[in-house]
Amino acid sequence: MGFLAALMLAASSLAAGPPARITVNAGAPGAPVNPHVFGHNVEAADAYGIFGTEHRYDQPRTGDGLWNPALRSPVPEALGFARDIGMKMLRYPGGCLSHNYDWHAAAGPVKDRPNFAFGLDEFVAFCRAAGAEPLITVSDYAATPRDAGDLVEYLNAPADRAHPWALQRAAAGHPEPYGVRYFEMGNESDHGNHDAKPFRKYSGKEYAKWFMDCAARMRAVDRGIRMGALMGTGTGSRDPWNGTVLDGVKGDADFIIVHTYAVGIWGEEGIAGKKSDVLMRACMAAGGQFEGMLGEYRELIRKRSGRDLPLAITEYNASFVQEKPVPYRFSYGAAMFSADYIRVLLKPETNVLMANYWHFVNGYWGMVRGPKLPEDRPRTWKMMPAYYLYRLWGTHFGTALVAVEVESPRVEFEGLPGQVLPARGDRYVPAGPVSGNLVAGLKTGEGAGYRIREKDGTLTVILANYTGEAYPLVAEAPGGAGNDYRVSFEARSKGSLRNARLGLSLIDLRGWEQTHSGTAVEGLESAGKWTRFEGLLRSMPGCPGTLVAWRLLSPGAKITGKIELRNLEVTALSRETCPAYPALTASASLSRDGNTLFLIVFNKHHADAIEATVDIVGFPARTARRWTVTGPSFEATSLDGEQVRETESGMEMGVTEGGSIRHTFPARSMTAVELTHK
Repeated sequence: MGFLAALMLAASSLAAGPPARITVNAGAPGAPVNPHVFGHNVEAADAYGIFGTEHRYDQPRTGDGLWNPALRSPVPEALGFARDIGMKMLRYPGGCLSHNYDWHAAAGPVKDRPNFAFGLDEFVAFCRAAGAEPLITVSDYAATPRDAGDLVEYLNAPADRAHPWALQRAAAGHPEPYGVRYFEMGNESDHGNHDAKPFRKYSGKEYAKWFMDCAARMRAVDRGIRMGALMGTGTGSRDPWNGTVLDGVKGDADFIIVHTYAVGIWGEEGIAGKKSDVLMRACMAAGGQFEGMLGEYRELIRKRSGRDLPLAITEYNASFVQEKPVPYRFSYGAAMFSADYIRVLLKPETNVLMANYWHFVNGYWGMVRGPKLPEDRPRTWKMMPAYYLYRLWGTHFGTALVAVEVESPRVEFEGLPGQVLPARGDRYVPAGPVSGNLVAGLKTGEGAGYRIREKDGTLTVILANYTGEAYPLVAEAPGGAGNDYRVSFEARSKGSLRNARLGLSLIDLRGWEQTHSGTAVEGLESAGKWTRFEGLLRSMPGCPGTLVAWRLLSPGAKITGKIELRNLEVTALSRETCPAYPALTASASLSRDGNTLFLIVFNKHHADAIEATVDIVGFPARTARRWTVTGPSFEATSLDGEQVRETESGMEMGVTEGGSIRHTFPARSMTAVELTHK
């Protein structure tokens, strides 16, 4: 099928129904707009052992282009971009770069730290200049609890003899405490510290203990700080790590951190056979499904901690890690998902304390791209699609939310297996079992450093100085096309396994090389007693069943011990489906003085413009103006030319005496409307 034909077929899925209508009720302003939802990330640490085997100081010298170390001040263009997009929070020193981040190397007089000319003091200075709240990630694998306490002392304690680290801050030219409030304890700690030496990987119990030990040290310095604990990385609310961590930190965590990435594609091989229009429409369907997922986390938090701890979405985006056919991480579709996701995170019922787009400047993902060093020439900047969408949020939104209701045509989506559920109809349909246990027998065998034995239905992997990566077969489970597959089992482990990643995989029965379709259940190395595990393979079309394979990953250390597995079951499930998603979504707010009403409208349909009536209630609007961003396709990246941009800026709109506007919202668009009394 050609691309145009695919678009025409997908366009036919726009459900017929009543005309689109948006009703904004400004008569009763609601909750304050949470400014910390408009947060971002900056990378400013050494990538050694994380993303390579060489020390790299380009990012910590300049904040990847935020800071001029010669002038010791923000780069004016970068500061302007931060203000344009309404940046209200900034996370530092990065995501995975924080694993080996030693804050001592980034603190004190700048003459003593030339490789970290953009350090703690400069980060706070940039935040203050941009009007953003600082969020600091405390290194999970390079910082001891004492180091964490000393970090708070450096940032927040008075500069006196009782606080020697605060005296170091004063020596750097900053005698007054910074009052940094928010600390994220580690980053995606469940996956270990990459290739840093020595390799380390916390279990959920070990992470919780480290959190609590740090909390004791940090709060002893400043009782006013707020600390966040991590959920598992991309593993869903049922990950055993989550319950273990919540049990361990429930008395002292102030917020719970979840990273939400839509449509994860890793490498060119992962994108094989996937059509670009399907990937982009998956981004449009993902927002509503993520809203439901956040509800699952809130329920888990209440159950395990006994409190309604708020969520912190300190990283979110669409997770495209590939270059061909185009680097979709810069795509308009990924940007539209992210910008519309803000609308979800602003809702008070989601209980989100903060959210941080990944990420702001340069690096692999940055929404603005330009010179990283003051001497770089030419000094030109390039804006990715996300910048223009976030600029509408940053310049055309108020301080108090108001109620908005949207009646919109709905768009059906066929689903992206393993990523985004099918969306059709008008209700959620849960998965249901369609088979009994499909596992007929267990496989044994051996390889370099491991032996697999079976006795009385229990499978045992014996590891002896094992290192490397292996996926020996456990079982086959043929089940018929059109189903998803759930695995459940009990496992326990013994030995020196903490530096490994051990688990099971479910793989399309046709094989990984042919389909690149699979899912992982990990954490077996931490199961000191019999523990129940579950996983789900959302299969690709035509999948005839699943393979179950071990995941024996220990590339950085030799491990010795054993894993036992029993009660393995694989069942076929009917497909879980979500309702078709609305093409139009909206959010509305009032200015602080109440004189301006702001409306943000997304048209997420990839091909069709949608005419809608906007009814304004409780606000005597006399004038209306609009700003619109759109582009030629969701695949557009703006890497070569300004494909996605602001196409309308301050266009006047007619308002009826009854307070209504009639407007056709372009396909693939974000529109900001400002209404005033004047």
